[in-house]
Amino acid sequence: MSDQNTNSSQKWTSRDWATFGIDVIGVIGIAIAIIVSIQSLNASTKAIDLTSAQLTEAKYESVYGHQLDLWDRMVEHKEVAPYVLGAKMPEPTLAPEEQAAVDAALNNALDFYAYIFAQLAPRDAEGAAIAHSLLVKNTDPIPPDVSDYTWYSWLSWAPTIRNGFENAPGMCPRLNFQDEAGRSAYDSEFVAAVAEAELCK
Repeated sequence: MSDQNTNSSQKWTSRDWATFGIDVIGVIGIAIAIIVSIQSLNASTKAIDLTSAQLTEAKYESVYGHQLDLWDRMVEHKEVAPYVLGAKMPEPTLAPEEQAAVDAALNNALDFYAYIFAQLAPRDAEGAAIAHSLLVKNTDPIPPDVSDYTWYSWLSWAPTIRNGFENAPGMCPRLNFQDEAGRSAYDSEFVAAVAEAELCK
């Protein structure tokens, strides 16, 4: 009699099977949802990476475009080229027209280097330019939060900026000029990086 009771208590009722089936379907549903979520996350990550790469590429193309424009202007206006590419300091005795042309060329060159710095200088997780950004060397370790691509690209752009200041010392008075309120026309990080690298002596 007790064996019969034990056997009957071990048998599953239709309700037990239904509950079990619902539980199994629920587990399978959760597993499928997790798999779909992972696939969606992977797809989203790839899309973000692709977008980031495209933006980076566009940013570099924009910088290259600015550089070509600068050199084109020096070819078109050979009279100002020595002040931008030849390390010649503007003389105070320049005629007004020539002075205006030299000023425009130097301002354009300085804007270009400031633009390079703003667009391409490696930055930390908080968005600040890394320390010693214009003094980097290819023997330096890659800073945290900086991608290999950004870092190795910057290793060529930092010397470009340094060389730019060597070839156009007339940019320094413009970079360091402050209005009556003590404000510079250029970003403080760029001004500080130039000062740290002693490009305006």
